Amino acid sequence: MKRTSSIHTGGGASLDQQRSERKIRQATEKFFTKKKGGVPPKAGVSEKGHPSDAELLILGIKRLVALALNTKEPASRLAGKILAHVDALIAADREKLCEANEAYRLERPKLGKALRNDVWFPKSPLYMALHRELWHCRFYRGEHQDPLVKPKWGAEEYECIMKLPPLSPESLTRWEKELWKLVKKHNPNLPAELQRRYKRVEPRWSKNRKEFNQHLHTLVEASVP
Repeated sequence: MKRTSSIHTGGGASLDQQRSERKIRQATEKFFTKKKGGVPPKAGVSEKGHPSDAELLILGIKRLVALALNTKEPASRLAGKILAHVDALIAADREKLCEANEAYRLERPKLGKALRNDVWFPKSPLYMALHRELWHCRFYRGEHQDPLVKPKWGAEEYECIMKLPPLSPESLTRWEKELWKLVKKHNPNLPAELQRRYKRVEPRWSKNRKEFNQHLHTLVEASVP
């Protein structure tokens, strides 16, 4: 005969609230728990190990934000609840964190400037194309690992980038030249799309080169500590 356990609603919590909290905990564990075995290394990616716990945590948060913003997804509501829970936990002790932890106090204003939506999440198709190429470059160079996203193009497309030094103000000119080639190669219909969207006179790549350079400069400046 199976033994049944009674359900306590201590603190006045309803059964529905307990179930909701349990679902949030389970979903949080699913997003943030590091799985054994990880993902197999890909060409150009360092085999020193899997993403660290801190990297997986940040990737999980980013995934939750994207899911919460996509209200057409059934899990969007649950993602919003998890983010609200995380936000409330931090907000409750923010003043104490600022007083006690120097790294937290110094990083917050710095990241507030760096994590501008118009820089990192642009609406321009040209800027989005640049971001896709940068992600692939860093992925194949082993500088960025993201087990939640699969590359669209193979490593052979990025051999020219492998030989370059890390992207910085000093190496910017060399990166810009190769990135521009990749954007043109992987987005043949982009000039026509930009012409329709912004009502430009003619769909020519040369008309977009200056914008491309400016946005790349902005990304590099925002990335400098």
